[in-house]
Amino acid sequence: MRRQRRHSGEGIGRGLPVGGDAGFTLIETMLAVVLMAVGLIAVAGVYSRGLVASVYGQDQTEAASLAQRWVEDLKNGPTTVLASDAGDYGTLTSLYFDRNANATTQANAVFTVDLQVQYWTWNSASGQYIKSATPYTAPGSGPYVYRVSAATHWKVNGGTVFTSGHLSSPNGCVVGGVAVPVGTGCVQISTFVAP
Repeated sequence: MRRQRRHSGEGIGRGLPVGGDAGFTLIETMLAVVLMAVGLIAVAGVYSRGLVASVYGQDQTEAASLAQRWVEDLKNGPTTVLASDAGDYGTLTSLYFDRNANATTQANAVFTVDLQVQYWTWNSASGQYIKSATPYTAPGSGPYVYRVSAATHWKVNGGTVFTSGHLSSPNGCVVGGVAVPVGTGCVQISTFVAP
């Protein structure tokens, strides 16, 4: 059996390192602080980009909902309204909404909805409806359908860069008939409606 030895106050501290080996030096501490700061700055950068992406996603969802709502209203309404609304983006009156999708003025708008109503005529050679040569004028004869589109756009906040449409032929993501610039988000929804 091994005996345990009791220590008196004498000898305490014997065998401990002496001088600079007792802890961290000032340089080691400063280096640790700098490394920790660099790591925290990197995490903050990722967090801010994630926040911007989240806000953009919320705006995109709201824009799609507004576009879908207007397409459905036109689709389910009387076709006489479609005939009177036949026109391109920028020629029909724009609709303006705030962040909560309430109608508002252009000055207070977060979202702008532009509508397009076209006539598409039946092409027997291809067996499908195609865009008419004069899509905003009622065809003289033959079967046709209305192509109803809504493009919702909004100013992107947080520095996200977003370009929509094709510069040579805008796909509906337009402002006043011109392809949207960088920094504008856009969602377009289209459907066909039989007369």
